[in-house]
Amino acid sequence: MEKVKAQKRNGELDFFKLLFCIVVISFHSGYFIQSENGYFKGGSIAVDFFFVVSGVMMARNAAKKAYEENLGIDTFEFMKKKILRFMPDIYVAWVIAFVVKHWHFVSWKQVVKDLFASIWELLFLTNTGIVGYSPNDASYLSNDATWYISAMILSMLLLWPLLRKYKENFFYIIAPLMICFLLGYSYQKFPSLRRPMKWQGLCLRSMIRGTMEICMGCLSFRMAEFMKKISFNNVAKTLLFFVSWMGYGGVIWYSYSHTGSKADWILLMILWLSVTITCSEQSIVMPLFSHKLFSWFGSFSFSLYLGHGFWAKEMRNLFPQMGEGRMLILYVILAVVTGLFIQYTSLGLRKFWKVKGEAVKRIFIE
Repeated sequence: MEKVKAQKRNGELDFFKLLFCIVVISFHSGYFIQSENGYFKGGSIAVDFFFVVSGVMMARNAAKKAYEENLGIDTFEFMKKKILRFMPDIYVAWVIAFVVKHWHFVSWKQVVKDLFASIWELLFLTNTGIVGYSPNDASYLSNDATWYISAMILSMLLLWPLLRKYKENFFYIIAPLMICFLLGYSYQKFPSLRRPMKWQGLCLRSMIRGTMEICMGCLSFRMAEFMKKISFNNVAKTLLFFVSWMGYGGVIWYSYSHTGSKADWILLMILWLSVTITCSEQSIVMPLFSHKLFSWFGSFSFSLYLGHGFWAKEMRNLFPQMGEGRMLILYVILAVVTGLFIQYTSLGLRKFWKVKGEAVKRIFIE
């Protein structure tokens, strides 16, 4: 496989990460807004954008990473690095969510029960089908805000060895076939791409969705790399800008007032095309996103995603007398403040470990 040089962040892509995260946050306002699904009735389609982008990032890592002779070790090293990138953000968010969800404190027995039932989420295993307690959800039946992380990790654990072992064959044969079969299967079996935690007999719907869309992201990476080699003129770059932004805008506009349906598969294809163009960095507006602020948008979007779900579930319990308008404003403020806390607390913990990690290890290891 052709090696790809280390690249700076794609500011345009980071901008859309934050934008689609805002769509998810708006969608989850349906937990306390009386109108059906709150704002963005079909806002969960934003998660499909994140799956495709995750596929792009996985393929990029494979292209620039030297191949480890042992496929098992190579896979282990990739997955370890991937998981460590999420930590401690996920655990910081989990602690905050657990405290918020137990603000009313029923009993120590219930707290201990919920702690033990959270083990599957803390180990990223909820999408195996073993679903326990998640402080980002009101029941034991689903993980609205964090299921995506588990599905992504498990899907990559399946796809990374195939990508590394078969290299070009993965892009030209394996991924296209998997996309075609999973698109057809999901279209025939699912009423929409939503309800990720619904069991399908062998796996959760989320695993089919995640595997399919990460494969699509891998192909987006390959097509984008091909496009980078083409010397487009300003007319072509302007056209690429309009196609990609109209694609994003169309999906967001449609999701505002439409819930999940068979149209989801069309929306997914539009997102796939738009992500491919954005990753090619050939849009005429690309230079406008070179400021480091957009890179921050990309990193903050993950913390914001982790820090909003439990607030959405608890707003009516915490502020029962508050009007919906004020509650929505407060919800946004709480989500942003929590996201900032998660981001910078996690950054501080990483710096601490970098400086003191060896000393901490020596407490337990000779």
